[in-house]
Amino acid sequence: MNYQSGKMYKGDSMYEKHRMLQDKRKSDKNRILIILGFLMVATIISGLAYFLYDMNRYHISELVVGDDIRTRFDMKPINGYVYDDNGDWGEYIDGKPSGKIVKYNEFGNIIYEQIFSQGEPNGIKKQWCSNGQLSHKSLYNKGDKNGLSQSWFCDGMKMDSVNYINNMKEGVEKVWYNSGILKSKKRFLGNVLKERWEWSENSDPLFIPYDEKKVIKYLQDTLISKHPLEGLYTTSVYKLGIININEYDQLLVVNIKDTKNQGNESQWFSIGEIKGWINPRFSTDNRLELRWINADKTISSYNARFYPQSRNLYVVLNDRNTERTSDDITMILEFQEIY
Repeated sequence: MNYQSGKMYKGDSMYEKHRMLQDKRKSDKNRILIILGFLMVATIISGLAYFLYDMNRYHISELVVGDDIRTRFDMKPINGYVYDDNGDWGEYIDGKPSGKIVKYNEFGNIIYEQIFSQGEPNGIKKQWCSNGQLSHKSLYNKGDKNGLSQSWFCDGMKMDSVNYINNMKEGVEKVWYNSGILKSKKRFLGNVLKERWEWSENSDPLFIPYDEKKVIKYLQDTLISKHPLEGLYTTSVYKLGIININEYDQLLVVNIKDTKNQGNESQWFSIGEIKGWINPRFSTDNRLELRWINADKTISSYNARFYPQSRNLYVVLNDRNTERTSDDITMILEFQEIY
């Protein structure tokens, strides 16, 4: 029998031709059986894998979340995958997150993403508002924050910014109002607060890093009789440093005595807090503007006159009289020597 590329030619017997067709059918049948066998095995393995995977999936309602995640049934740490009605979170081993953990809101938008290694955050952490705006970003290394940590309001305006080294704040931390006005600035060294500044939404100073020694040194270095109110003064409750450090030439009234337990009002104020602002631009009748911070942190504005007498300054608010009586006196500032 002559063959060429599996073809038969004239001269071959009918028997040989029939035998070749039978062999081909048998070979095709074996191939089909083998393919069906593979498909059956693959289906069984796939079903078993899905079954085992589903057995290791836990809805958050079945779990108790604390320092780790445990089943409500036996309070054992889980080994498997956690999900909620909005989507899969990720894998947990011995109750601790492993790899990337992702959470979604009811609209399917991602709101949280963090990478974990052996149960500890190790990589970038991100959070989003429901509108998709990034609201937080920070970096972790083996459980500790390291690097720049930033937050944003849901409209994209910056909320805060600070650097971390081994989970401790280092350098300057800034916090903003939603309007974009700087709210506070704090300087940290090894997570210890060294200095702080605070402002109102109108950019008025509320706190400056001045203790009593710094205020006194400032007055010693700069007092040149530019204004009779610059100096140290006391009241029955406060010890005030009236200092000229404002770019608009305003005088800041700084509390430099710890008056925590000396009355309801004074307990609100600590060393370095601003008690008021004085506009030093006198009118012809010596009236000036005084803004005073009250105990509840509200600000009152007054037209005031300061009447010097001996070593005291008598402060009269909303002054309309030309002659003074004891009932008119609102505050007595007693001058103290700068030592």
